[in-house]
Amino acid sequence: MKKLPLLFLSLILLFACKQANKQIDEQQLLGTWETIEGFDFEEISFEIDEAENRTVNLVFGQKANLGSWLIAEGNLVIQGPYDTLFFTEVTFSADTLILKQKNEAYSIFYRKTEEQCNSISMLNSLRDISKRDFSEIQDTILEDGTEANYISFNIEVKDDFTVMGNALKPLVDELPNIGFELDNELITEIQTGYFYKNYRLIVTNEYLAPLSDTNNGNDDTSGIYRVIVICYCQQAE
Repeated sequence: MKKLPLLFLSLILLFACKQANKQIDEQQLLGTWETIEGFDFEEISFEIDEAENRTVNLVFGQKANLGSWLIAEGNLVIQGPYDTLFFTEVTFSADTLILKQKNEAYSIFYRKTEEQCNSISMLNSLRDISKRDFSEIQDTILEDGTEANYISFNIEVKDDFTVMGNALKPLVDELPNIGFELDNELITEIQTGYFYKNYRLIVTNEYLAPLSDTNNGNDDTSGIYRVIVICYCQQAE
């Protein structure tokens, strides 16, 4: 968390006091804000979806905590995973957001610019948390011509496909903590898709070869498979 010089902090708070009675502008509140003073979380993001649902994302380290927010009787109310926060004053000064609680405690944030989508960096992060010996990152081109990157590992499947799911569990369990959600447009019979900001993630597999063990009879599921995690950046429309 960044710290502000005392003089600068005092000037911001003085400006906040003068603007305290202004109506809260929801559109100005939207986006991601980085905490520089006061707040317990490192970042906070405000969003409104097409169904007018208001969601808030509270980030500390690699953990993301989802909640909701609303404007009620001139107060900003944030319903987090553990408690509810009430802010009686919401003030904007250029790219700075100041929130004041009833106990006179101030939290100050600076608007965070969107980070450039980098699929290689994301795959490196996923490989670190996967607890699997993935391959080096490779380049590929999807069927629609989109450039992408992927990592993979081989696994033996004898009579139960759950061994593949178990191998991916540490990675998949961490995806919501990063911010990924299921992407229905990417889900098919042979793959699962996720999205986070401009990132798109596809988890799939392909059959490589039969097992050397011939005692599996006519089991069509047995064999050596390659598990593939594909990442690419979705261009903004």
